[in-house]
Amino acid sequence: MTVNKSDGSNLITTYDRPGDYLPGNGSSFAEQMLSDDVITPVIEQRTLISRNGTLRLISGTFTNYQKYNSSYWRPNMVYQLEAPAPLSDLTRSSFSSAGVPVIHPNYKPAAYFDKYDQASGVLLSRHLADGAPESYFWGYNNQYPIAKVAGADYDAAKQFVDVALLNNPATSQGQLQTELNKLRTADGIKNALVTTFTFSPLVGMTSTRDAKGETTIYDFDEFQRLINIRDKDGNITKHTDYHYLGQ
Repeated sequence: MTVNKSDGSNLITTYDRPGDYLPGNGSSFAEQMLSDDVITPVIEQRTLISRNGTLRLISGTFTNYQKYNSSYWRPNMVYQLEAPAPLSDLTRSSFSSAGVPVIHPNYKPAAYFDKYDQASGVLLSRHLADGAPESYFWGYNNQYPIAKVAGADYDAAKQFVDVALLNNPATSQGQLQTELNKLRTADGIKNALVTTFTFSPLVGMTSTRDAKGETTIYDFDEFQRLINIRDKDGNITKHTDYHYLGQ
């Protein structure tokens, strides 16, 4: 993808997927993904700037993938390019003869994906290279994330809630809110920042409650279009009307 800038330079973004790497002995994760017909995940994304015929590398990410539960591929680590200025070294990622990733020397670890649900493959816990862990709870039969807990990993946080109740589509909105509130009040993770969400399946998000406890409510019309955003007191902070062209 190329973006032409007003100063005459061009921004070029490239995306390398499993099929873009040279075949080896079949041991690299890219080749194994390809053999499983997993072809769409981006392994490396790079952005370069072209100015006066000279290319420089300005940003990039490399994602390492792993197969979980012998059934699904997910990221287990992300590297990010770190450089004080655009780089003349345009090295693209590759794999050694042993299947080991060979990446740009300026790539540094950025994020680790620590835990996935074994059955569904949804992300449960991750942490940044220089930060605290984040855990995620899912609801509506693992369709939607209903809580993000910053500052506690999943195994530490899950002991304070009934995970089966959270994920049961038959759980009422009131029951869901009551159970999620336990994450905010549990002494064992009292320093964690908790954000929660509720949804109307196949429609959209119906509410959020941020780490400060402030609630935002979302209303939809009969055509499942967002019409109102309301604050915790029910006051409409934003309203949207929909009109057909010519009305």
